[in-house]
Amino acid sequence: MLPLLERVVGHLERVRRVANKEVVVHAPDSEANELWAQVNAETNIHRKGRRLEDLLELLLRSIPGFIVTGRRRGLDEELDLVVRNESTDPWWSKEGSYLLVESKNWSRPCDPKELAHFLSKLQLRFDRAKLGFFVATGGFTPGFRTTLAARRESSHLVVLVGPDDLQRLVDASDRSSVLKELHQRTIEGAAEH
Repeated sequence: MLPLLERVVGHLERVRRVANKEVVVHAPDSEANELWAQVNAETNIHRKGRRLEDLLELLLRSIPGFIVTGRRRGLDEELDLVVRNESTDPWWSKEGSYLLVESKNWSRPCDPKELAHFLSKLQLRFDRAKLGFFVATGGFTPGFRTTLAARRESSHLVVLVGPDDLQRLVDASDRSSVLKELHQRTIEGAAEH
């Protein structure tokens, strides 16, 4: 088989096994590093966005109990990744039935308008999604961070994942611990404002 075809067949087999709950897929470091390199090298905005979503799916599937259920493109909204939270880890189990992931592969920082869109997506999930991860390869404007801190009374939490954080996730052997650190940073950062 051609190398690309072999990878696609292997990926489809892993997806089938995960869907049947036969195994929990742990992302091989080489695969995560390869996808991250592709994200950074890609110049076509649509392919870059798709590769970033593929990378995030791979990273989140490596966390026990996180089941990526898919992506949704509809007329009224777009969800980059929806994660069903079946974690038995007490840290994650209290965070709601679903986690949402927004990914922006922009070269410029994200502004507060994008935060408002993402928060509305969390709020429209029948109170089943309390936690979201906002991933931005171009980082965040200072206004984005202060707007997030101003919403600290909300029951919805948005954890920011910038390019350096994403690199840490790619490199980490325990990605759950890295996400917990980012979660804690969000809580502690909100208390500073």
